[in-house]
Amino acid sequence: PADLHPVVPMTMLVRLMMEAAQQVAQGKVAISAVDVEAFKWLVAVPPQEVEISAHPLTSEPQPGRETVRVSLGEFARADIILADAYPAPPPPSPLDLTCPEASPVDAHTLYADRWMFHGPRYQGVVELGPLGEEGIHGEIVAPSGPGALLDNAGQIFGYWVMARHDRDRLAMPQRIRRIDLFAPEPAPGERLSCDVWIRLVEAREVIADLQLMHQGAVWCRVEGWNDYRFESDPRMWEVMLHPERNRLSDPEPGGWLLYDDRRWRAPTRDWLARRYLSQQERQAMRDSGPRRARSWLHGRIVAKDAVRHWLWEAGAGPIFPIEVTIHHDPEGAPLLRAPTDADLRISISHCEDLAVALVREGTNPGIDVERVAPRDESFLDMTLTDGERALLPQSDPDGEQITRFWCAKEAAAKARKKGLGSSPRSYVITQVDPNRLRADGLWVQTRRMGDHMVAWTE
Repeated sequence: PADLHPVVPMTMLVRLMMEAAQQVAQGKVAISAVDVEAFKWLVAVPPQEVEISAHPLTSEPQPGRETVRVSLGEFARADIILADAYPAPPPPSPLDLTCPEASPVDAHTLYADRWMFHGPRYQGVVELGPLGEEGIHGEIVAPSGPGALLDNAGQIFGYWVMARHDRDRLAMPQRIRRIDLFAPEPAPGERLSCDVWIRLVEAREVIADLQLMHQGAVWCRVEGWNDYRFESDPRMWEVMLHPERNRLSDPEPGGWLLYDDRRWRAPTRDWLARRYLSQQERQAMRDSGPRRARSWLHGRIVAKDAVRHWLWEAGAGPIFPIEVTIHHDPEGAPLLRAPTDADLRISISHCEDLAVALVREGTNPGIDVERVAPRDESFLDMTLTDGERALLPQSDPDGEQITRFWCAKEAAAKARKKGLGSSPRSYVITQVDPNRLRADGLWVQTRRMGDHMVAWTE
């Protein structure tokens, strides 16, 4: 279960904060949650102990009402308003859609195809649509999970973002301005209708108001529900939904794969880590330190994609990224484990936002990627023999050819399962062709890609 990174829904945190406030203001019921903020994921497995603090505010409350400020550890905070009884519900507000459309996805598909990743106690949406530019209507059968009913309303809101956009489609709650309740929560199995009004759509956030109706009366109104939009393109969206059938890395001529991370921000990378890495791998990434964690993730993504791509080309079925693991021998060379009897071997390299991986069966591959840059005389003296320096062109203003030589040596050293270490001159280049070099007796293909050079063993 920990590999799946289960987290507590934001609405369950609201439920816990309301219960804590009711313990402080005994005899009263929580009728509103104001300025709800979720700061970080509360991971459910392994279990955690979280300190809840609840303190009445000193400001003069309305007659018969009390406000309690509740903090749920470092994870969430809200002001909870309590009263002797629920207020009378307001008149329902109609959802007027100028151009209503049927939903392209039905409620069953919402969960079956993983548009929503919630477990069965949080799967209560039974109808989706109509929807339009202004919002969406949905129907909910109240589920049994704590806070699940409000979570289902948020799912309908989140689905609107998915249905109306082809980029940055994943939206997760981060704050809510106000939640007002007008009756006790309906029992599991009760049916409610949900209307969502879209108030603001921007690059990184979308804000909506929501209304839930039960037996013809307003049960709950939400103002200013703010979702954060994670970056995604159509390809990443497919990986988010079905990582066992899709990959992020691109196959390149020569049989190696390239992963380019320049498009994504930190929250999206965090999401990718939970799609590609097991719990133990996520811990290993954190242990690598903040400076190396990003390149560590890049290397694992491209390596897992390269192995799965090889297996899919050989006719394999669905393979989740965490079914492929990378270990290292005592010299630091990567060793892989995968759901196959084939003798697969891998080489990995990363530089800045790029990562590359090469898989071969029954033979050790080598691959390297480096930024093209001029090199000084001390680097040349350390790297090249006199014979190799004679093979370089007289003019190499941006350092392309010396970078090419360096990459070829790195690739050859990896194929020998040694690495360059302190002896790059021992991997001697003896022949230079337009698209390949002979290094330490191995033919190494090379290709410039923008500001980077890639070299890989044939």
